[in-house]
Amino acid sequence: MGFKDQYLKDFAKYQEFQLQQKVDFYQGMIDDPINLEKYNERNRQLYMSKRHANARWFTPVTAEDIKKGKLAFAKRQMANPTIRLMGYLNEANQGFETKIQRVIEKVFHYRPDTRFLKVEDIRNIGSEFSFLITNEDMEIHARVIYVNGVLVCPHYRFIITKRNK
Repeated sequence: MGFKDQYLKDFAKYQEFQLQQKVDFYQGMIDDPINLEKYNERNRQLYMSKRHANARWFTPVTAEDIKKGKLAFAKRQMANPTIRLMGYLNEANQGFETKIQRVIEKVFHYRPDTRFLKVEDIRNIGSEFSFLITNEDMEIHARVIYVNGVLVCPHYRFIITKRNK
């Protein structure tokens, strides 16, 4: 599987996991009143800490509010897996293209003389993609490192190093 394909697959998988977590969270508030009380208390404290002009108007949510609102919305999202997957893939693809464009912009931030520009090395090893560009007076080594985890959305880290010859 290619570098981009792995990112698209992992991004969609992560988004599915997040949506399922939302459904489970809201269902847990409906099933257990203690969870709902904790949720309301945390939101009340947050609301009060921001010193809203209308802080006295804070109203806690009920299990019925959750069932009709947030849980119903999350379940509607879950009901269309193909549309949801296409949305995730589109979002991931746009993000990937934007990030690759950023790498190119960072490389050319160093203003290499493009008349003598030469690509010396291109590597795609595991979760790292790198390339080395040289000209008469500098080397630019660019690395794109893919990071994926259960708690963190898949993303890239960029390391661009310029060395004078």
